[in-house]
Amino acid sequence: MRTLDARRLVLQPGEVAALTARLRLRLPPGFDALPTTSPWSLISGDDVHPSVAAGLRATCAPPVAILVATDLGGCAGAFGIADDLGGSLLRTADSDVEVSAWPAVRLGDELARAAPTLPELDRPTLHVPLAELPDAPELAAVVVGTLRATVVAPPYVLGQVVWLATAAGWLALEPAEVRRGARWATVRPVGPCDLGAAVAPFLAAALT
Repeated sequence: MRTLDARRLVLQPGEVAALTARLRLRLPPGFDALPTTSPWSLISGDDVHPSVAAGLRATCAPPVAILVATDLGGCAGAFGIADDLGGSLLRTADSDVEVSAWPAVRLGDELARAAPTLPELDRPTLHVPLAELPDAPELAAVVVGTLRATVVAPPYVLGQVVWLATAAGWLALEPAEVRRGARWATVRPVGPCDLGAAVAPFLAAALT
């Protein structure tokens, strides 16, 4: 049996807002300030095309969602999983919005598309007290941005993944052990394809 491929549609911001309003859905954070226009090409009478409606429902009203935000180019992504269907919204700054529907098993591949591509970083894993991280000499003057992937089971926040962007690539910032009352952090090289694995423990907690 052939697996359903991802289906993508690029719309103006106002079209997305109008469609979700027609479906009585609330846009996720990062997209909830979109202006409203009328997307007549996607509405027949009072109905939204079924494939578009399914993707938007999976994105805007899912049992579990991942919200991705980065200050590199103002990228934002919202991903939802509803049974075996996934849906997403992606945009950069004031660009048009990509509306997608895809099999839930593709979540890792879809999340990777929300992380801007950076060079592959080759550096050893760093362990440092969390409070001293901003002053760590290994990171001084190299961090140029961040990425945050927040996993929610509405209305609850289950966890957050934080990555640091450097001119040489992505670094994952992960809380580690406690030493003498101080929380330490682990900083290690990662790439966009690792984002799915990073959020997997939070997703597993939400879906069990």
